[in-house]
Amino acid sequence: MGFKSKPQGNIIITIVFVLFISMLGISLLTFCFAHTAIIKARTIKGNEIEKMNSVLVHYLHGFREEIFKENINNYIFPEKEYFNTVRFPPTFIDSRYKLTHTFETISYLLSTYKKTCVNDTVHLEIGCYSYILNAGVSIDILSGKIPVDRIPIFVDKSISVPEEVFLSEKGIENKSGKNSIVGSVSAELNVSNLLKDMLNTQVDILSWNNLRTVFFFPQSSEPFPIGIYILIENGVVDTVFIQGNADRVIFSADKSSGIQKVNIYHCSSNYEFSYKPLSSFFKCWNNSIPQGLLFKEKIIVNGDISSIEQGGDIAFLGNTNISILVTGMATITTNLESESQTDTLDKKSSTHLKLVCTKDTVLNGGNAKNDVIISKKDNTIIQASIIANGKFSNSSPLLSLSGSLYCKEIENTGKITVDFLSSGDTKNTNCVTKDYKYIDRFLIRFIEEVTDGTD
Repeated sequence: MGFKSKPQGNIIITIVFVLFISMLGISLLTFCFAHTAIIKARTIKGNEIEKMNSVLVHYLHGFREEIFKENINNYIFPEKEYFNTVRFPPTFIDSRYKLTHTFETISYLLSTYKKTCVNDTVHLEIGCYSYILNAGVSIDILSGKIPVDRIPIFVDKSISVPEEVFLSEKGIENKSGKNSIVGSVSAELNVSNLLKDMLNTQVDILSWNNLRTVFFFPQSSEPFPIGIYILIENGVVDTVFIQGNADRVIFSADKSSGIQKVNIYHCSSNYEFSYKPLSSFFKCWNNSIPQGLLFKEKIIVNGDISSIEQGGDIAFLGNTNISILVTGMATITTNLESESQTDTLDKKSSTHLKLVCTKDTVLNGGNAKNDVIISKKDNTIIQASIIANGKFSNSSPLLSLSGSLYCKEIENTGKITVDFLSSGDTKNTNCVTKDYKYIDRFLIRFIEEVTDGTD
């Protein structure tokens, strides 16, 4: 005989099940509403942060343009007199965003000038949502006697038109993001001290008698004979010295062996030497000179160079730092590219050739004009820091210069673009500006959201 279930029990179970399903549905519905609200809030925040980022970037662009146009030489201490919250007070952008600056400075004394870094925290907030963005900006100010090769384009002459008009008329485009200098300050070229540094001599006054002593010639006030001489002291090749004109100077490099080569054509002969930068290996045409020497990569030409050339795919290894002083004129007839230009994985931030054309009262051979000439008739690529105490002339239809250029005048029949690279000569104290202040760099280090840890 079977048992019959009670109807009341089934009804209770059904009611409980219905209540459970209803509560679950309400919970799921509540969760969906909450989740939708969270997504909406996050979407609103994301959109607002994106707008704020755009507003901040646009402001920083204008801020950079404003300070680069400012003549900071009007201030004794621009880091305090110009970069402050009186000059840049709290402001509102589009009536929604509040922007403030906080400035801090630190200074370093260098060889002939001071470097001041202005660290600026730019704070942007939107009050109705309590969203905040911070940007970290660094502004470097150089003041004092600034090395001319720290400036991408420096034309040392007075002009009667605005600087940008002058450069445009000369067909020059400054692509460096740094200010150029035209006519606002002059340079001081201490050629005597530059020669003393290159010759590693401490004599008070340069004279042919002193130079003869340095190179172990018999004493005389007459120049020593035409030729090429190697100055060696304490296991170091200080300088290769050319007395007279050089027909060709050819730079080439072997990346596989790490050897830099230089060929000098002088008086119908080819003088070749090779070396490993920063290493004790130097091999030259004179077999009596030992090979275990360190070359300090300095070349002096008491005369003109008719042709500076690149031999092979590249002219310079990535770790070379060659300085050439020419007392006459120098003509560049080919590209001058370095390993760092052709190998983007090993790109350096400095040039590998510093070419200086200027005269001294003693070493004054060659042309009376200290011009640098680019004579290549098609597009030209040059990586060098060029200092011409005369005119810079270009006949290439497009000259792409990576480095820096100082000159007294420019003659250009094509177009010149300049991307700044600093000189490898970090102790340049002999080719500097007169006392001057210069904004060297504007760098946005970061833009980040300030959060309290909640969504």
